Amino acid sequence: MSTCIVCRSKQHYLLYEGILRCSECGHVFADFTPDDSYLWDIYRKDYFFGEEYSNYVAERFKFAVGLDISEDGIRYARERLGVNAYQVDFLQYDCSHRMFDIVCMWDTIEHIRDPHLYIEKISSIVPKDGLLALTTGDIDSLLARLQRDRWRLIHPPTHIH
Repeated sequence: MSTCIVCRSKQHYLLYEGILRCSECGHVFADFTPDDSYLWDIYRKDYFFGEEYSNYVAERFKFAVGLDISEDGIRYARERLGVNAYQVDFLQYDCSHRMFDIVCMWDTIEHIRDPHLYIEKISSIVPKDGLLALTTGDIDSLLARLQRDRWRLIHPPTHIH
């Protein structure tokens, strides 16, 4: 039985096919748990240029360090944007030697199998006055409510939470 990662409740109901909503706190999540190799396989070049996005890198940002599991995304960040980027799962990345004033997760948290573990690690590397900036879809937005199970931000396997 699935357990909510937010409140640990085992009480949930089927929101849409393959999508559960916690009866206690309202967290929405996929009705399966992908393994690492499955996630690493999904996020290849086609995902960012055609399958999910028409052109994910149309907007450019300047970062000190970039981490991702997408080989194509990391290559682009290094070669085209000059970003100090590494292909690694953040949970395996050794941050013990430094602190970060800002950690950004743009449209990331919904893709991660155990987002609470990422938030816990981030809290250990960001000082008290630091910033975690993240974006994610809103299941209660007007568009999501109108599109229901056709809403593009709630389709496993790429969107898990």
